[in-house]
Amino acid sequence: MNFKVDQPVQQEVTVQDIEWAESSRQEVEEIWGQVFEASRKVVETHLKFGFTAFVKNMNPRIEDIILGLKVIESLLDTLGNSVNINYSEQRVLFNCKQQILLVQEVAVALQNSDKDFYEQAMGKLKSQSPI
Repeated sequence: MNFKVDQPVQQEVTVQDIEWAESSRQEVEEIWGQVFEASRKVVETHLKFGFTAFVKNMNPRIEDIILGLKVIESLLDTLGNSVNINYSEQRVLFNCKQQILLVQEVAVALQNSDKDFYEQAMGKLKSQSPI
């Protein structure tokens, strides 16, 4: 039996493709900066005030941070579904989503006065987001 192997289709890269890729790269970097800043703020507040005084001293409030991160998370989902996102950018997006999840876990623990869950989530967040 003879099998014919088709040649891979060469796609022409246009200026628009390059511009879109550069734009998406800038968006990923901006999003990473916003998520990193929110995570840093949460960790800094923890280090300064701990579990018992966290909510009272967090500025902006943890609820406001969570709301902002939800907006960013939906943008991450949109960007993550793009075919023009390269492997490195995908990894950054996954890291952002992981940090958002950990900040959400901290918030849930605080809302439920669960110090053990708070400490677990904060430990993971501290190990992922350097100050």
